[in-house]
Amino acid sequence: MLALTSPVHARDVQSWNMLLLAGPVKGRMVTWTEAQPRLLLDDRARLGQFLVRQAVGIRLHDNVDLMLGLHWQQNTVRPDDTLRETRLYQHISGHLLNTRRGLDLQAQTRLEQRRFAGLPDTIWRTRTQFRLHIPLHGPGSIGPVVASETMFNLNSGNGRTRPGFEQQRTSVGLYAPLGNGFSVEATYLNQRLARIGPDRVVHVASLKLAYKLGKAGHSSHDLPDPADLHLPDPATEPAL
Repeated sequence: MLALTSPVHARDVQSWNMLLLAGPVKGRMVTWTEAQPRLLLDDRARLGQFLVRQAVGIRLHDNVDLMLGLHWQQNTVRPDDTLRETRLYQHISGHLLNTRRGLDLQAQTRLEQRRFAGLPDTIWRTRTQFRLHIPLHGPGSIGPVVASETMFNLNSGNGRTRPGFEQQRTSVGLYAPLGNGFSVEATYLNQRLARIGPDRVVHVASLKLAYKLGKAGHSSHDLPDPADLHLPDPATEPAL
C-alpha cells in the first residue's frame, strides 16, 4: 500500500458519484469518458478525491472491448495534504453470459501503471471485476446488480507499496434505465483493504449516471469502474 505523509483519523463512510459517457462512436471504435468526485463523510462532507478517466479502443466480436486509457486523480485526505496520481491502463471487457431473458454476467480486467507526483517508482496493479445484472422485465430493464472486484499489486515501490493482494470491493444495488440512452445505478459498496494487521473496511454509497453511445442495448461498457474505477485507504493513502 502507498501511504500519505502522516496518518489521520479513520474515515469509514464515503460517497462516490460517477458521470459516464461510453460506447461505440464509429465502426468498431469505442470510447469511455468518466468524471468521479468522492466525498469523505467524516465530521462534515468534503471532497476527498476527484478523478477523470479517458479511454479509447476497439470492439471485437461478441462485444469484447480492448481499450487503452489515461487516468488522472487528486487525493485530498486533509485540506492541506494532497497527492496527485496519473495512470496508464490497458483494459479488456466482455460478456460471460447473456440470456434471452436478459440475465447478464460481465467481466473486465485492467492492468494499471500508477505514477504519483514527487515519487520515483511506477506501481503496477491488476484488477478484475465480475458484474451480474438481473433484469426484472426483460433485457436491459430495471433490476438488481451485484459486483465483485479484486486488486493485486505486482511490484513494490516508493518504499511503501507491497506486492500481492491489495483490496476487495463488493457491491449490491439497483440498475434502472431512464430512456434515450441514459441510465442510473445506485449501490452500496464494501471496500476491504489489506493491512499487515486487521484489514480496513470502508462503506461507500455509490451513484452512477451514464449515457450509452451507439445503438440501444447492453454492451460491456455498462461495467462500473469502477474504479476504478477505485480507493485504497482514504485515511492514510491515495486512492486507486
